[in-house]
Amino acid sequence: MPLTQGEAALVPMQNRLQDVAFLDEPRLGNNSTFVFAAYSGGAYNPYYGAWGAHVIHGGGHAATQDNSVFIADFNTLRFERIGGPTMLSSFQAYEDAIRSGGFPDDESNPREVAPSVPGSAHTYDCLLILPPEVAGDPYGALIRPVAGAIGVGVSRSTGWSHAFTFGDRRWQRFSTNHARSWPPGGSCAYDTQRQRIWPIAADNVPWLMSLDVRSRAWTNSGGGPQSIAAYPDMVYSAYCAHRDVIAIAAHRESATEANFYWFSAAGSGSERTRVRFTNGPLPPANWGRGSLVYVPDIARLIWFTLQGGDYYYEIDVPANPANDWTWVARPITGAARPSILTPKPYSSVYKRLDYAPQLKSLVWVTAQDTSASYSFGGRVVAIRVAP
Repeated sequence: MPLTQGEAALVPMQNRLQDVAFLDEPRLGNNSTFVFAAYSGGAYNPYYGAWGAHVIHGGGHAATQDNSVFIADFNTLRFERIGGPTMLSSFQAYEDAIRSGGFPDDESNPREVAPSVPGSAHTYDCLLILPPEVAGDPYGALIRPVAGAIGVGVSRSTGWSHAFTFGDRRWQRFSTNHARSWPPGGSCAYDTQRQRIWPIAADNVPWLMSLDVRSRAWTNSGGGPQSIAAYPDMVYSAYCAHRDVIAIAAHRESATEANFYWFSAAGSGSERTRVRFTNGPLPPANWGRGSLVYVPDIARLIWFTLQGGDYYYEIDVPANPANDWTWVARPITGAARPSILTPKPYSSVYKRLDYAPQLKSLVWVTAQDTSASYSFGGRVVAIRVAP
């Protein structure tokens, strides 16, 4: 039976992550389940069959060297490990490859553990899906435009882009050059009109950077964008297509409300204009506990945060984005609403909650928190948000 708007239900997955995890802890540092416990995200791929698939990829600093790509396949209702892990001889071999690998120890280093294969990273809010016509693959591709916290101990960053194509299930170094600077954390927004990706960081970065996915070339301009008041792990972004703006949500560690900003996707990307809401601020998403997504079926942005209770928040961007914005809190009902999930969802969310147009729903692949440890568990929540 189809869900009603606002209703949440579990997707009846037929297996768990543990069934497809890789468990070589001496070499990888931790097993595959730590991919989900790190500050790592995902993205929904609408091109993966009739019903799409949700992609998860992460790990990195203090988590695991496992660079696997997992999917929750909504066509088969099964979890699969469709890429990786890249297996080296020892834990230290990963650290050495990521630190040097024959490159300088800076953002010009692609941080690969095999030719064109990136090391495990905290992926934060930076993972995106490229459509088939850009990816050159009928099922599209996962792109890591920039990456930080690569490697369990060395925890390095890179400005090179890597993409994983789903048809042939392989990594490639996607960009022809690299972004000139990138700190750990941050977010990436995909302007689908101009086919341009904007990396958005909390810190004052010295370069203004964007990636043209058609030419695969980074543009690096001196001066950098305006800074925003945020902690690196707490930055979220989305392209609002009908208003042609990039929206950003961010805040400091102990903030009790989120700060929203916008800039014109048609411009240089240097501006960060603070949003004022007519009906007051929105709740925060400290330590990666939220997601900002664009829902074209209702022409709204949606803000979700574990700190917002059993609600998601529809945001209306006015025709002139310089005017005050408005939001509406929509109650989440049903058997899988956040407050009654047991065990509780664990920490970071990012784009592990994304919009699935085929399902008219937010699809949320949760990690879960238990008294003994954190693990994936195989739970997927669908929250209907469009008619």
